[in-house]
Amino acid sequence: MKQTLGMAVVAIGLIISTTACEKKNDATPAPTVTTDSATLTVSADAVNGSYTYFNLRTKATVTSAQQQTTNWDFGMLFTNLVANATPNGPGTGGVQVVDGTLAGVTAAPETGYVATITDYTQWANYNGTTRTFSPRPGRIIVFRTADNKYVKLEMLAADYGPLAGTPPRPTTIIYRFRYTIQTNGTRNF
Repeated sequence: MKQTLGMAVVAIGLIISTTACEKKNDATPAPTVTTDSATLTVSADAVNGSYTYFNLRTKATVTSAQQQTTNWDFGMLFTNLVANATPNGPGTGGVQVVDGTLAGVTAAPETGYVATITDYTQWANYNGTTRTFSPRPGRIIVFRTADNKYVKLEMLAADYGPLAGTPPRPTTIIYRFRYTIQTNGTRNF
């Protein structure tokens, strides 16, 4: 009897100690974010030019031959933005412009994404006198990538490349931007 009682006490002690030491499972994964900057040179010919596709994780352009892959996150032609989503690519991406700063946008919107933005006034200003573009302060471009990750991107500058033709027009625009990628699948940055 003493032996049975002793074993019961040991068993209860083990159950209590095991239960007390269990790690709580937090259902919300910690944000996995990377902030970086990059430069992207795109065609300034909105009529005859072709999109330049960019992979934000590798900071590399992707050839147009890979347009129908998920190897790219967004594309640009002149001032047009496209996400890797139908009809631009096979991904489930999207793009939208929100008010805020890079630090101030702490979560990507749940809805409101489109495949293409052709209205540059959402994120840039145009000066008709100097014929130049500049990023609009307080505007952040948010992408949902082809594989359902989220990116917030702030345009820092838009500089013209070489001029050609009469009257002289830029052949390329060089965009400088900084961005934060959320890779754990949540919308939180």
